Amino acid sequence: MGDSTPRSPAPGHAASGGGESHGAHPPGEHDLADLYRRGWDTFLADELATILGRFEIGTVERAHEYRRGSRSAPKLKLWTSDGTYLLKRRSTLRHPVARIRFAQAIQSQLERKGYPVAPLLRVRETGSTLLLLGDYAYELFRFIEGDRFDKSGRLAGKSGEALGELHRITADLDPSAAPPASYHDSPSVRKALDHLADAIQRVEPGQSRAELESIARELRLIYARATDEIDVLGLRGLGRSVVHGDWHPGNLIFGNGGVLAVIDFDSARAEAWVTEIANGMLQFALQAGQSRVPEEWPDDLDPHRLRAFLTGYLTVAARPLSADERAMVPWLMIEAMIAESAIPVATHGTFADLSGASFMRLVLRKCQWVRHHRKAISEL
Repeated sequence: MGDSTPRSPAPGHAASGGGESHGAHPPGEHDLADLYRRGWDTFLADELATILGRFEIGTVERAHEYRRGSRSAPKLKLWTSDGTYLLKRRSTLRHPVARIRFAQAIQSQLERKGYPVAPLLRVRETGSTLLLLGDYAYELFRFIEGDRFDKSGRLAGKSGEALGELHRITADLDPSAAPPASYHDSPSVRKALDHLADAIQRVEPGQSRAELESIARELRLIYARATDEIDVLGLRGLGRSVVHGDWHPGNLIFGNGGVLAVIDFDSARAEAWVTEIANGMLQFALQAGQSRVPEEWPDDLDPHRLRAFLTGYLTVAARPLSADERAMVPWLMIEAMIAESAIPVATHGTFADLSGASFMRLVLRKCQWVRHHRKAISEL
């Protein structure tokens, strides 16, 4: 959930994220045994020797596991005589090759138009940017050094501009090739809410079952209300276009007062643009407290950043938002918050390294705040 969660990277971002982004952690160097114990997949020495020999990257001077994104998609930061790179591996049993190629096609289109992305390296023998070996797909990116989102209105506006430019450039891509996915009216979200109490109690057995079920019930009701409101406003009648799919501060690299690169296209898909606009406004306006206890974090969204993001987007977008689309935005924010929190908590019982119960209490409060302020948000 954007800059209010532990997933926002520290200074010096990866050149690619990890796909599912739920529950991602700041990057860093980690002991392999510790990664394995925590459920993070890792590279093998023989595997690395084979893979890295297929790329022209000079002599490897040092390398460290880079824990960020999906636990099942290991990444390795490499310092070499030719520069700094990030190697990513995904199982083709879990991540279809067609989806990976679709994401790469978007990146190639953007790069040709001069849009800031992290360049993919090509395999020496084939010239392809995707290396397939056995049941795994490998990608090697140039590592982009930069800064994290500083929570300023200026960078929120620049992030909106970057999204508007992405939508404008990719408008002519065929959305029929995109994988179907959405946080709107998602069966996966409803299923996650059904399993929320069980998952949290496995990790925090002392939590009140009655309270956890009450939180899940309230979230189910507000998610259903949001879905109904959005459908009445006509989302399903809007055209589908290519979207990034995971527009949050951790997937943008900042520097020199603007956006240096956009990363992690693993969730790219075809949806109405307004779904991504709403999620972007949410992600760049979320506020977090200084403590590790989400109950102590504020409920509200930063109004300055909300307005700045939307203004930045509309400055370069292919078209303005209709009145109905603006009315959808707060309800889409609610759907996005619930989707992005309920699924990882139902899977792991926690949100990153935060208490699942504590985090879901926060999510419910934030959803209620957005619902109560929906008119003001739609009129920005």
